[in-house]
Amino acid sequence: MSYPLFMMVVVETGSVAEVIRGSIDPDSGVPYVIQLARQLETFAGLQSVDDLGADDLGELLLVMANAAEQLETQTGHVALSAHLRGVGKHAGSASTGAWLAHKARVTPGHAHRMIRRSETETAFALFYYAHESHKITGYHLDHLGQLWRRHPGLIDLLYRDEQMLCDAACVLSPAEFGLVCQKWLSLADPEGSHDKFLRNLERRFLAAARDLDGNILIAGQLDPITGEAFLNLLDRRVSELFDADWAKAVAEAAEGEVVTRAVLRRGDGQRRLDALVSLVI
Repeated sequence: MSYPLFMMVVVETGSVAEVIRGSIDPDSGVPYVIQLARQLETFAGLQSVDDLGADDLGELLLVMANAAEQLETQTGHVALSAHLRGVGKHAGSASTGAWLAHKARVTPGHAHRMIRRSETETAFALFYYAHESHKITGYHLDHLGQLWRRHPGLIDLLYRDEQMLCDAACVLSPAEFGLVCQKWLSLADPEGSHDKFLRNLERRFLAAARDLDGNILIAGQLDPITGEAFLNLLDRRVSELFDADWAKAVAEAAEGEVVTRAVLRRGDGQRRLDALVSLVI
């Protein structure tokens, strides 16, 4: 039996090489992918990292965190395949999710969520690739999945706007992306409000010109969906700058002096512009 290249790389490198090499049996009747998956338990059982320096420990942490996200995603793909083939029901469970929750000792919500995320990735290719490249998280998929499942009549509009929604997801936190999804839903009414959205989309523009003193004057308009994503990102940065300004004012205040917004080094408008500049430069 032959093995894929990635598997040969795994067994030839790292301090776990001998353990894994001794655990893979090419003559076994157990499929190699199952044997390899079982080695994850072997690796997870390694508890001592005392011989690693700080840099290596940090690298291991990042690799394992990324691997954990990927592994949960892959588990969801396997669970979806099992779900479509009725795995679990043969053992008397109501569904694959219920069977997985019982066997793996995870909550039913967790088990079903993995399956739903895989369904969402299968339906929306751009989000699948964004998730694979770590640009978004499973929680972003949850928001998109809720839109898709609760409003199946809007699926064609979702496909049409997938690129715009995916671009927003890649720069926003899951909670912020959830707000964008709500905004999209409010504008995607097939009864007519979506026509208004299209008109707004056509009106988008950005103008920038110099005045006589060399200052740059800016004016523009964003469509509601892109604008919601933009404002969420901008407001997050404004909040960071405000916290920095407030901390500086407190540090410089005389003993007993009350710090107010009036003594901050920037006004609200200045801080908002500085936040915008910091996002693009």
